[in-house]
Amino acid sequence: MTEPTRHIVSILVEDSPGELARIVGLFSGRGFNIDSLAVNRTTEPRMSRVVLVTRADEKVIEQITKQLNKLIRVHKVIQHPQGTLERELVVLTLRCQNAKSREDIERICKLTGARTITYTAADFTVELTANAAKVDDFIELCRPLGIRQMVRSAPVAFGKPGESAESDTFEATA
Repeated sequence: MTEPTRHIVSILVEDSPGELARIVGLFSGRGFNIDSLAVNRTTEPRMSRVVLVTRADEKVIEQITKQLNKLIRVHKVIQHPQGTLERELVVLTLRCQNAKSREDIERICKLTGARTITYTAADFTVELTANAAKVDDFIELCRPLGIRQMVRSAPVAFGKPGESAESDTFEATA
């Protein structure tokens, strides 16, 4: 039996009430788990893009794709390959107990490309936008400093320009 792997699936769907519920219902009704989910409008006014992450073997992903394509208002389902443009946002509030911890926070931010949003004498709030692996690494670097609060977005993803047939318009869909 193969180990479930992480898959990013992008779904171009009509922007109408209940469509997200139908997609989520498809997953839950068949016992598939959604690790994370992001939804927003596209450049086409009548369309939304649902980007979700799930862990499954190839047979299950094939089944998920077929089931999603059967939903009437779904226009396109894309399973993103490894190397897809992917970004997550993480915002952390870190303890800043003394000059050394402040230096450590600044060093980590410089090293990772994170940005300070706000700070006080007691804490720093920083943000990083990166792929999932870099966000994971950033969190682990920050953990010893004392994370007071953390929020992490679901990934957004789409194919690299020139490599993807992905489009937000009806005309480009089959």
